[in-house]
Amino acid sequence: MKADSSAIDRLYAAPLDQFVTVRTALAKESGDPAAFKKLPKPNLPAWGLNQLVRRKREELDAFLRAGDAMKDAPAKDLAAVTRTFRSVLAKLVSETEAILAEAGHAATVDTSRRIHATLHAAAVDDEARAAVLSGRLSKDLESSGVEWLGVAKDEPAPEPTPQKKPKSGPDAEAERAAQRRREALTEARADLERTRAGVRREEKALEFAQRAVTHAEDMLRRAHAALETTQTDAARVQAALDDARAAEREAIARLAQVEKE
Repeated sequence: MKADSSAIDRLYAAPLDQFVTVRTALAKESGDPAAFKKLPKPNLPAWGLNQLVRRKREELDAFLRAGDAMKDAPAKDLAAVTRTFRSVLAKLVSETEAILAEAGHAATVDTSRRIHATLHAAAVDDEARAAVLSGRLSKDLESSGVEWLGVAKDEPAPEPTPQKKPKSGPDAEAERAAQRRREALTEARADLERTRAGVRREEKALEFAQRAVTHAEDMLRRAHAALETTQTDAARVQAALDDARAAEREAIARLAQVEKE
């Protein structure tokens, strides 16, 4: 049976220390306890971000727009857009820390770092953005990886198929070994996908950084050119001033000569 979407939202909006109690109550109300018992309790960064989505949605939307602007900004605007993005990101991290503190959960340096990483991922990756905006994170995206497995879905995974009693003997051992190999292969593939997604995020971050460097180099070249022009103008003005002063001295000398005569 499918868990009710509004009930799931109520669960992930509940105080963190009441999560299990609320989940139990909703499970009884739903008539399908198994569907709710599968919904994982969020860790501290995830819970704080879930509340941020509910309390500061306009600020969060503005931050995501800043992320989009940073991705699309021309080189001449990139430095300013990046400063705006970082400023809004820092503000949202502080807002989330305040939400945690209000609920009696002090944010450690590691908690703040994981909140920062999750918000940054949401700004540059569409799947991460959808996960954060769902308000149902159970893990911060850094710790749960890029598969977004830490997001509660409306429809939980099906109940596992009851396993038959394992056989004994050589055939059973071979079957267990094969199962271990399959599980190891599945985990290796998941690790590969998480690594690839991490590489994609870092490539995007590198692209932003390279564009910022290009912009800074362009501004530096312009500044050097302006400095050279200014220095040339200053030398020309100085020469003209020297000529004027010399002419002034000659005029004074002539005037003095005339007055003597």
